[in-house]
Amino acid sequence: MCGGWTRIDSVCQGGDGNASWVEPFSLQGFWPFLLSGAGSYLWPILAVLLGLLAAGLIIYVYTNDAVPKPFCGLQLPTFPGVQEEYYYWGCFAAAVLLSAVLLLNCVLSFSSGFGGNAFNWAASEAGQIVGGVQTSVTDVDGVSFSAQTVTADLNDLYKICPPSIEQMLGSSVSRVKEDISKASSEASLAVKALEDFPALVQSGIDDLRSLSMWLPIFAGLNLAAVLVCAGAVWLQFLASQNARVNKRLTNKMSASALRLILPACVSSTTLVLCAAAAAELSTASDVVRFCGGSGPDAKLLEIAEQSAGKSSSSYSIAEHYLTGSVPNPASEHLELAKASVLAGVSWLAEYKTVLQQTCPKWKAESVFSDLKSLEQRLNATEAVLDPVGMYGHYQQATHVAACSGGTSGLAALAMEQIFLGAFLLPLLCLTTTWMVDFLTKGGAYQQLGQGKVEGQSSDDEKHEDLNSLYYVVYAFSVVIFAVGLWMYLVPQPGMVRPAIGTLLFATGVFLLMNSDLIVTYFRLHEQAATFGIVFEYS
Repeated sequence: MCGGWTRIDSVCQGGDGNASWVEPFSLQGFWPFLLSGAGSYLWPILAVLLGLLAAGLIIYVYTNDAVPKPFCGLQLPTFPGVQEEYYYWGCFAAAVLLSAVLLLNCVLSFSSGFGGNAFNWAASEAGQIVGGVQTSVTDVDGVSFSAQTVTADLNDLYKICPPSIEQMLGSSVSRVKEDISKASSEASLAVKALEDFPALVQSGIDDLRSLSMWLPIFAGLNLAAVLVCAGAVWLQFLASQNARVNKRLTNKMSASALRLILPACVSSTTLVLCAAAAAELSTASDVVRFCGGSGPDAKLLEIAEQSAGKSSSSYSIAEHYLTGSVPNPASEHLELAKASVLAGVSWLAEYKTVLQQTCPKWKAESVFSDLKSLEQRLNATEAVLDPVGMYGHYQQATHVAACSGGTSGLAALAMEQIFLGAFLLPLLCLTTTWMVDFLTKGGAYQQLGQGKVEGQSSDDEKHEDLNSLYYVVYAFSVVIFAVGLWMYLVPQPGMVRPAIGTLLFATGVFLLMNSDLIVTYFRLHEQAATFGIVFEYS
């Protein structure tokens, strides 16, 4: 039954000549249009040039002391109860929030199927095809062994039973043995037709994985680069607030070099993000060239023809699943084997009761169970090789994951990284400079490179050391939280990395919420040591 379709050569076809499971695919959309033709070279080049321009502009502005005035010199409106510092803190907080949100979105895009993980998703779906075919080969291999057992039992029939059984059955036993032998032969031919197909699909899986092997590296670089920028922002505030830290840094470098730490980190991060975006746009362009034009189905058939040859069974199987225009040679052999087994089942069902009564020594019920087991195994194999299910995995792997996720997903991810590196991080750098300068002029912070404040006592320095411990613990907590978040959002096969990622994520959250308690613990011990208090733990 084909459900309203016409069966032609074991293939369900409709009026247009296409198989019922085949769904033609054409790559369309905004990003495929931009990344086709000259766009495949233009957009990656523009991404690199934009990164170079943004990085060079940042370095030029800060080395020439040409940083724009706060809010570009605009006069800020005044409202009752709203102080001037609220504008600075609000602008800085907005830059931090936007950068954090876009970075988190990039991390999620890297771990999703429509983004950096698209090709792993496609490889996983293609692996379902390989697993199904290998399961079918294993099941059909068992048919030959079971058929030999049934044939041996049929040979013992005349040896065990009285001569009247031979007169009653006549030549029907010989015909059944021929059917069972034919079923075994056809099962062997089906295995031979399927044996090269998994290797053909596996080569495609290897190609998919090779496309995504560098994406986790870029994801780690992006995350590390942004965390470096966050550390530079934190160092900018710390060096301006803490005179002891300011003095130590000034001993290592000049005041002008200290002020260039943040712009240097931002410019290098901009280059890393834009270079990664260019690589992702280039990969998306390669996918557009493969999936566009005549479509991925025709391209994959060409690859199968080059790899296995047009006369091979592997090519015939691929053509069957992708177009439905030819029968599946493995399924044809399985149908013949199943017909032969059904003939044996019908024969034994007819004579089983008589044989049990006249020849109880011959285990007719056991032979009947073996034949039914053969039938069920062949039915299960046909179900696994069903073209609708196989094509469903192929469609998810090629049409949805590789073609759609590999183009639109990667292109959108690249644009997010460009916007983060070329616009948001420079904005964060600029607002940080405005904020520090405002607090420095207001007397809340120290000027960068000023060093130790005159008249500062040793008790004040010790107090500042204790205050610095808050920053150290908080920075450590942020690192633990970021690593745990990354391992939790981008899991790998197995249980070790998800478990460690979950524990690090929970530990990071705990440390972020209780960093002050940890510092208080160390301060308590220092005060206890100062007054000579000895704690005894029971």
